[in-house]
Amino acid sequence: MKRLLILITFILGFFSAAYAQYGKITGKVVDAKTGQPIVAAAVYIEELGIGTYTDDKGEFVLLRVPPGTYTLKVEFTGYSPFVIKNLVVEADRTISPLGGIIKLQETGIVLQEQVVIAREPVVKKDLTASVDKIRSEKLQSLPVANVEQALQLQAGVRRYGGQLQIRGGRTGEVAYVVDGADLRDPYTNAGTPNLPLNAISEVSVNKGGFGAEYGNAASGVVEVVTKEGTDKYEFQLRTRTSDFGFLSNFYIGSKNIGLPIYNFLSTDKGDVYAKWFDRKYMGSYYDQIFGYEILRQKKYNDMNFKSDDPLFSDIKPLYTNGMPFPTTFYNQKQDLNRFEFTASGPIIKKYLRFSGTLDIQNSNGRFSRLNAGEAGIMPNRNNQINYQAKITALPNQKIKVFGSFVGTKALTSYWEPEWRIAPTHSAYSKTDIFGLIGGINFLISPKTYSEIRFSRYRNQTIWNSFEDINMDGIDDFADRDKNGYVEVDTNASNSSVLVGDEIYSYFCSDLLNMIRNEPGFAKPTDIPGVVELRAFWWQTPIINCYPQQRRIALRLLVGITPSGDTVAVSDQLNVPIKDTLYKISGIYVPNPLNYDRTAFGWRYNYTNQLKFDFVQQDFANLKGHEFKTGFEYRFIRLKQDIWDFASGGNVYPSVVDADPKEFAFYVRDKIEFEGLIANVGLRLDYFEPDAYIPADYEIPVKVNDNSDFANPDTLNGAWTWDKGYGIRRDTLNINNPVKVKPYYYISPRIGISHPISENDVLHFTYGHYFQVPLLARLYSNQWWIFSGAYPRQGNPALKPEKTISYELGIRHAFNPYMYIDITGFYKDIYDLVQSKRYDMHEIDPITGQKVRIGKWYTVYVNSDYATVRGIELQLSKQIGGGIGILNNLFFDINYTFQVARGSSSSPNSNYLNEYYGLAPGFTQEFYLDWDQRHGIVINVGYIIPFVPQSPFKTGWGSSFVWNYGTALPYSPEIRTPRDYLELTNSLRFYSQSVANLNLYKSFIVKGLDLRIFSNVYNLFNNRVLITYSDQTYWFGYGPSSDACRNGLPTCLGQKAAEGPSGDISVYSLPRITEIGFEINWRR
Repeated sequence: MKRLLILITFILGFFSAAYAQYGKITGKVVDAKTGQPIVAAAVYIEELGIGTYTDDKGEFVLLRVPPGTYTLKVEFTGYSPFVIKNLVVEADRTISPLGGIIKLQETGIVLQEQVVIAREPVVKKDLTASVDKIRSEKLQSLPVANVEQALQLQAGVRRYGGQLQIRGGRTGEVAYVVDGADLRDPYTNAGTPNLPLNAISEVSVNKGGFGAEYGNAASGVVEVVTKEGTDKYEFQLRTRTSDFGFLSNFYIGSKNIGLPIYNFLSTDKGDVYAKWFDRKYMGSYYDQIFGYEILRQKKYNDMNFKSDDPLFSDIKPLYTNGMPFPTTFYNQKQDLNRFEFTASGPIIKKYLRFSGTLDIQNSNGRFSRLNAGEAGIMPNRNNQINYQAKITALPNQKIKVFGSFVGTKALTSYWEPEWRIAPTHSAYSKTDIFGLIGGINFLISPKTYSEIRFSRYRNQTIWNSFEDINMDGIDDFADRDKNGYVEVDTNASNSSVLVGDEIYSYFCSDLLNMIRNEPGFAKPTDIPGVVELRAFWWQTPIINCYPQQRRIALRLLVGITPSGDTVAVSDQLNVPIKDTLYKISGIYVPNPLNYDRTAFGWRYNYTNQLKFDFVQQDFANLKGHEFKTGFEYRFIRLKQDIWDFASGGNVYPSVVDADPKEFAFYVRDKIEFEGLIANVGLRLDYFEPDAYIPADYEIPVKVNDNSDFANPDTLNGAWTWDKGYGIRRDTLNINNPVKVKPYYYISPRIGISHPISENDVLHFTYGHYFQVPLLARLYSNQWWIFSGAYPRQGNPALKPEKTISYELGIRHAFNPYMYIDITGFYKDIYDLVQSKRYDMHEIDPITGQKVRIGKWYTVYVNSDYATVRGIELQLSKQIGGGIGILNNLFFDINYTFQVARGSSSSPNSNYLNEYYGLAPGFTQEFYLDWDQRHGIVINVGYIIPFVPQSPFKTGWGSSFVWNYGTALPYSPEIRTPRDYLELTNSLRFYSQSVANLNLYKSFIVKGLDLRIFSNVYNLFNNRVLITYSDQTYWFGYGPSSDACRNGLPTCLGQKAAEGPSGDISVYSLPRITEIGFEINWRR
């Protein structure tokens, strides 16, 4: 029966995929005097209550050990117990304590148990590729706010375009695995929920090569293992803040003693241009600009932020967390408050354990997410809750049942310079991300186990501009039930708003006439005055009525004059003014008719994943072989309706309703011999897009004119989200639709580690890594709605992008505490996605030939390529191994040299070239946007462990991190296609440097472990220019402009990077200080 179970499990396992969630412990137990093996000795982990017995050779294998630090105990009758403390287990690693030999002493020789302290080896001989691991203890002592920041301290890892980037690959090429489940958003490949740091047992990043069990990732894998409960209760409370505003007005007598402290702790001056919009400077003009918003807030306060519209409650925090008026709301000064609570322990002793963490964040200011070195739109307010929990059941030694969930809920508004005085008229987002993981693990024998695992990832997000022209607490344009039909507030469609002496009139006669006179065009909703139209966002009545089309922007002169500070309104400013006066333009006014181009959008994506895997040590009696195989099935649901109201009546849709499917199986053998460790694997992936494309891209659609959609009954009324029409909605407008065929691809991979000596190991990897392009590239505008002048179209027929990666490295241990690793890598990358232009045609009814109709669009195709090569150097010292004070010193020095070249940096490059008339017709290699030639990260720390006899001299610790990167490439002004070919990324911007610091002091008081800590970001307040906001400004008035070279008054130098609107997000973060405390209790 047992053999039959193994056979069935093996057959099933041949079609399985499992991520590395466990490590294993191996060794041999012998008599200390004779060296003879001891048979049937008990080997177990005290904290987990799992164990095994030695075989007839005295050898043992402990499988499925979760990452962590444990106490291993060995016992046998007639011998003294042997205890190994602080034994570190890592995922997908083989741990052999004490060199793999454990010597027991007879009780007649040694009466008490033998205790040794395990030391983690600095040279890990079974690692066949570059893998950096960070455990919980180190995570919490680093000056970082989240996991991604910790990973950026590793060689070859950086953040670009809002996501992690590994060794020069494009963003979106990194898999995020949490507790064995791939928790990426299936549409964008964005990473996991924001896991609390306290919830993490271990995080690792696989850079140089990853095993066959990992799929759909071209650059690397980030793997997170959350903490499991043990048989001991543990509680942790951790809170921190960077809100020191109270210090700025802390007086003793008439002297403000708090201001200097405040200025040091937070040098963030926020939006330096915000002060000019105060009544002090604007005078009577203030009421003209802000009168509507003042009146709007007063009405909302009188309503207590309650109305019949459920969307109304979303915007309450945007007002009440620091009121919009007075204008200190617009200062954008950093303000972070964070509370974390963790609990773990037994529910039923030895059988059922739990672990969970809650992380509550409230942050204000444009820098609230602390992503140093990242420019662009930044959060203005971010109310966020992150949570995680795990339950583990061990009904017996063979069965392990587990379940966990992680999630993030966030309400975020965004800071843009153009909307700095009208943030409540800009779009906000509301996100609910949830991941559920569960399964059962069965230990078939001491050397064999199987596991089945189910996971579900879900992302629900809405984007909304709360258009409320008549200030009744009802969103005037929305889609609350998410069925694709626009809901409008008829009370606002014919209204007038009196603000001071000015009347704002809003009247949509076409829309109101259709509502009143066309039967069936509108139906009432549960909200009084709100009707749902049988109309879509791209239709003419909606486009003509949406208030975004009536935006009013300011041009101001601000600065110091001989008569004092001033603000002047001007329409005559064509050039910036130097020194005392500065031009700010394009600032949208918070009046009833100014709203963001994002009217409303929603996304509901989820992935259901089923995995089965089978693991056997010494498979088929092949000693030293760990065999692993498995299958994975993923069902993906994509549904979204997002509309972008651009200028000129152009509306760009992203309507998606797709159900792609993925299947994979792999087989892998980890071979472990004395002088050779190898990971050899093969993976097969299958992808079914379940979508359609036109037979001829030059005649792609049936309807290509917006006006044809003005009639809701277009295409016999079948154009709808509603089911029941018996026709595929994504084929309604495709001309001669053709279903895309599914495809499969095979990935061979090999990794080898060769221990040259006890202190030296050589490692090599080679692998083929395929990745289905971002599903956003496949399904964007899936319904082929060409309602804008320059459409970008997804292509479900895209092939997988392919990376062939090589890595060769050597690691040398100077002593048990210090090592150096030098690794070279090279990557060939093919079939990257790029946009391609197609001129649209129609069939001439007379000649039957195709003729152009004067319109074009772009569709994504596989045409780009890239190469990346580089060298990484890591020099690391652990605590210990030093003389005197050097014993408590640790450091990590990570250096990366990298060259990244390719045909394009973005899949939208050709679209933009076509839009600006710069497309050259062919391409060549350029330095890619992220070609940072040199990068270095130095992390130096010092720890003095707490000693109760010296409570004030001990328990101190610090960690200093310095991150430096050389300049990134950028392009001069490109005026012609020839310029594009010759000048793209021919210039270099500025190098970037930032230093962060962590300090802490620990105490132990009545069994409580207390810690006071501080994180200081950008310690030296180094103001680095990251990018520029406006190309014309930068080249016209920046450091390299003729104005600056000739000393003209219009020269602005680096300030020109802010552009005409004064975009302060072009600079790196100022110094921001967090202070907090932590309480730990264990029993």
